[in-house]
Amino acid sequence: LRHDAGEVLHRARIIARVARAEGCRVILASSGLLPSFPAAVLAGALARLPVVLQMFDHWRLQSTDRLGRRLGDVLEPSILRSAAAVTVPNEVL
Repeated sequence: LRHDAGEVLHRARIIARVARAEGCRVILASSGLLPSFPAAVLAGALARLPVVLQMFDHWRLQSTDRLGRRLGDVLEPSILRSAAAVTVPNEVL
C-alpha cells in the first residue's frame, strides 16, 4: 500500500467523478485502508458534497507499518473535523 498524496488524489478523483455522474448528494466512506478517509474528504471537496465517515474500527491504526500509523495519527483529527458527520458503532470509538 502506498502512503502518498498521489494515491489519495487518484482515489479522490475517481470518487468525485462517480459521485457527480450518479447525482449523489453525499459521500459515505467506511474505515478501511489508510487512503480511504482522506480520499473521501478530498472527493467531497472536489464534488462539493458533504462526507459522512463510518468508523467501525480505529482507522488510524489500520496500517501495519510505522509510517502509515504516524500518518494516521497526524491526519485523523483534521479528517474527522472535515466530515459532515462521523458515525461509530459503540462508545469506545
